[in-house]
Amino acid sequence: MKWTFGLRTALILLVLIAVVPVFGVVIQSSLAEQKHRIERAEAGLHSLVDLAAAYQEQLIEGARQMLTAVAHAPPVYRNDPQDCERYFRDLRARYPRYANFGLLDTQGRLTCRAVGDQREVQVADRGYFKRAVGNGEFSIGDYQVGRVTGKPSIAFAMPVYREDQSLRGVIFLALDLERADEQLRKLATPPGTSLFVTDGTGTVLASTGTEAAAVGGSVLEPLRQAMGLGDARPRLGTRPAGDAAHLYAVRRVGHPREGQVLVSAALSRADVLAPTVRRLYLQLAALLAIVLLGAGAAWAFGDRVLAAPLDRLLRRVGALQREELPLDAQPAPRRIRELDELDERFNTMARSLIQRAVERDGALAEMQGQKSLLTSVFESLAEGVLVADSRGYYIHVNAAALQIAPGIPLINREKDPLDVSAREYGFFQLDGRTLMPAWDRPTVRALRGERVDRQRFLCRGVWTAGVEKIIQASARPLLGADEESAGCVLVLSDITATYRAEEALRDSEHRYRTLFEANPHPMWVFDTQTLCFLTVNDAAVNHYGYTRAEFLSMSLDDIRPPEELPALHDHLATLGSEAGRTRVWRHLRKDGAVILVEVSSHALDFDGRPARMVLAHDVTGRVRAREALEQLNETLEQRVAERTRDLALANKELESFSYSVSHDLRAPLQVIDGFGKALLTRHATELDGKAQHYLSRIRENTGQMAQLIDDLLSLSRVSRTPLRVEPVDLSARAQQIAEGLRARFPHQQVAVDIEPGLSCMGDAGLLSVVLENLMGNAWKFSRGVEQPRIRVGRRPATGGEAVFFVADNGAGFDMTYRDKLFTAFQRLHSDREFEGTGIGLATVLRIVSRHGGRVAAESAPGQGAVFEFTLKEGTHHEHQSHSPG
Repeated sequence: MKWTFGLRTALILLVLIAVVPVFGVVIQSSLAEQKHRIERAEAGLHSLVDLAAAYQEQLIEGARQMLTAVAHAPPVYRNDPQDCERYFRDLRARYPRYANFGLLDTQGRLTCRAVGDQREVQVADRGYFKRAVGNGEFSIGDYQVGRVTGKPSIAFAMPVYREDQSLRGVIFLALDLERADEQLRKLATPPGTSLFVTDGTGTVLASTGTEAAAVGGSVLEPLRQAMGLGDARPRLGTRPAGDAAHLYAVRRVGHPREGQVLVSAALSRADVLAPTVRRLYLQLAALLAIVLLGAGAAWAFGDRVLAAPLDRLLRRVGALQREELPLDAQPAPRRIRELDELDERFNTMARSLIQRAVERDGALAEMQGQKSLLTSVFESLAEGVLVADSRGYYIHVNAAALQIAPGIPLINREKDPLDVSAREYGFFQLDGRTLMPAWDRPTVRALRGERVDRQRFLCRGVWTAGVEKIIQASARPLLGADEESAGCVLVLSDITATYRAEEALRDSEHRYRTLFEANPHPMWVFDTQTLCFLTVNDAAVNHYGYTRAEFLSMSLDDIRPPEELPALHDHLATLGSEAGRTRVWRHLRKDGAVILVEVSSHALDFDGRPARMVLAHDVTGRVRAREALEQLNETLEQRVAERTRDLALANKELESFSYSVSHDLRAPLQVIDGFGKALLTRHATELDGKAQHYLSRIRENTGQMAQLIDDLLSLSRVSRTPLRVEPVDLSARAQQIAEGLRARFPHQQVAVDIEPGLSCMGDAGLLSVVLENLMGNAWKFSRGVEQPRIRVGRRPATGGEAVFFVADNGAGFDMTYRDKLFTAFQRLHSDREFEGTGIGLATVLRIVSRHGGRVAAESAPGQGAVFEFTLKEGTHHEHQSHSPG
């Protein structure tokens, strides 16, 4: 609640304000005087400490000189204990301020003393002894209670040397601290000041003044801390008990190597400032009395002259507010001219206000009607309308706005709208991820004085009750009578559906534009009425040689040969809005070259104009290639006919050659074989063994030659025999071949496994030859195996091929030479190992190739062999496409 006060209080405050500077002057003067007294007290402490320190320096110097003289005295260095003790007793009697004199050996034992006690004393642990022996110089000890005298004292020591400069011991004297304390107390100290003499540890050796401590006691803690500073400047410390501030000064006497004595002085700050503080209190009391008298006079004067008339005026104002003021009553004259004028003007104002109140009531009635009309219009608007005050609170919200943003009342009721975060509101940019900054909200912008038109944003928070909506907002600032911002009006529209449709349209246009520009084929759009180009892609610019600007200044007629224009116009007249069929046209490039183009088109609306989009595919090369191919086909047919005639002639020659081989070569071989057989039959007894062997070799070679001729004839028949494709049962054929092999070689027992159901499409006779050669080779090369075994079967394959195999566990072969297997007359084993002509596998390759298949072999020496062949049903191939295996 705002704090207020009355007129009387204001007069009293004026009196106080007038007197406050006097209080400040008095206090400032007192503080200056206190500072001056502190400075004088610090100077006095400094002088006192210097005086006491000078006295202590004289005392230490006297002890030094005393010990120097004693160290060279004959009774000391002659090593006569009795003479030494008499000497020390005389010194003690002559100088009563010293409690004892003595001589210590190098081990710290007392060998000579001034006091008569003869008991053994060990002082090796005393600091003065350690420093004297360690440094070889004069040393000052700390506070101690003498082990011989029993008195509090402080010792001074000096090493004693023999004539050969070897250490004899340490001579010392002990200063009686009680006498030193009495001597210090004779020193005059200012009132309230305390003076202390301490050893290096802060133990009191002597003291005097207001807070003097006993010998052997401790000084104040702040003073002990100051002793460690080694600074003679006066410093302000704090007393441990009573919290009374003190001024103190410290001075060290002596050299650090020898040991030191500290002289310090302390003075109570309160004692120094007491006169000044008492004077300040008296001055403040006098000023306070003056203030009280002035305040009382101001209260009485204000009540009679100002407060009472103003109270009466306030009562009349209240009556005017309640419309109970009698306007004909005249106020009594006042002694103050301004109050009389105020009463007169108040009456004039009251009459004016009453007249205005009557006019106001009429205007209010008229405004109420206009407000009802405005409210009706406001609520009937389809757009959401919100009116916000200068703080951002929505003071008027129509029904459409509540339907769009139902969370507005909740925000209005619970929080300051301008402080709600964008995440809590749920305000995002149109990407749905980036939060809308507070300064970019339509309400905030309008309150800053901006005009906001159709600002779009996404909302899915409290504002829209969690529903995701695309909002379009416009806002205008509202100005008050003083041209300052009085609020704003905000118009909202839910454009979610419209925006989604626009977004889909933009995506479609973007994809179309991307496909159009990135298409490698020339594309363009032309006006169907003027035939002018409306847009072209980069491929059209690059392919035709025109720049984009040149294209857009041209029409379809400009890229057509003149003789094709009538056909073009007729074609376009028949298209209408239908998609044009693909057709090849002749086009002109910028360099004058004529190209053949395959054109397809469809109708579209381009920026509100009827147009067609065209895709042009240059087929010049394809057409030229087709023409060349047609010409080549004509030439090729002629060449094929010629080659066919040549091939027929070659086949006839091959048949003649085969006939010659079968008759002309076979007859001499039969004669040789016959005469050889006759010689062996009729003259066997006349021929020796070598002649019989020669004849046997001749017959064997003629038989082999005959077999080779038969194989060659068989190979030639395989190439010339036409294929008769029919279903073939390979399992039955293999079974027949196996039985024939067992009959031919009854002494060789071979296990044959034949997979049932092996069937295919092909020439039955030729495929039987394939199985005879493969199974015969397997039977032959399995000779010498303990348990020979042959397998005939099929394995799965792809591509419509049937893969059959013949496997054995015979001698096998080296895969390095597998390329020789299917070449005629190439053998991997000698005739002595296995008989044969080397034609069988070449025959297998020829037959399988004619069936469109392949042959492969897999083996290793001594591990058997597997021969595979594939068949493509219904396909005729004369040569294998690649090497076997």
